[in-house]
Amino acid sequence: LTGRIAIGSYIHISAYVGLFGKNGIILNDFSNISMRSTVLSATDDFSGEFITPSPVVPEGYSRTTGGPVVFEKHANVGAHCLILPNLTISEGTAVGAMSLITKSTVPWMVYVGIPAEPVKERKRNLLELEKRLLETERQKR
Repeated sequence: LTGRIAIGSYIHISAYVGLFGKNGIILNDFSNISMRSTVLSATDDFSGEFITPSPVVPEGYSRTTGGPVVFEKHANVGAHCLILPNLTISEGTAVGAMSLITKSTVPWMVYVGIPAEPVKERKRNLLELEKRLLETERQKR
């Protein structure tokens, strides 16, 4: 997965979204990212132990860390959000606009804030709509 961005079916990636997939990003079916959000699968080391990475610093003098970012089914991210590396936006999670996701989420919760925290459970009615949509698609074939 390193350096890859994998995109499932029924995905919406809005305008001006940044997907930085050095360590991989997976967007599973029915996941969405709203405008001007950024997903990072790597981040620079600002500890002072290394030179901050840039194109002019030779390899070995700087360090990045991170890991894959996974969007499970029906994960939705609002506008102007920042998703940090090495985490999972769990199934059914909805992230409110201008939120910062620093750790993996709990399924079927709504998250808001900086850093984002769960504020309420999300309804699952959309699962029935998904079944109807997929059945309609199958019948068309």
